[in-house]
Amino acid sequence: MKTNIEKKGITPTELQIAIKQERITKAEAATILGVSIGTIQNHVKNGRLHPIKTGNSKQSKVYFKRDEVLSIVEFKLSDLSDNNAA
Repeated sequence: MKTNIEKKGITPTELQIAIKQERITKAEAATILGVSIGTIQNHVKNGRLHPIKTGNSKQSKVYFKRDEVLSIVEFKLSDLSDNNAA
């Protein structure tokens, strides 16, 4: 049985490598956050994530800073702990 990570095309080993790297792809960011690519695009529109493009065309690869993606995870965790305290 495949895990959610493997269903998205990223193996657990690749995910560990991605977390250690400074830049991660949109798919890796989605996997780390446990959300869809569309949600990642919403984070970009809302200013929570700032894309790093490698070129000027629409097909250029987009990366995100690992720390920025992980800060969203911490934000979600702090929301959960705030709700439990009430």
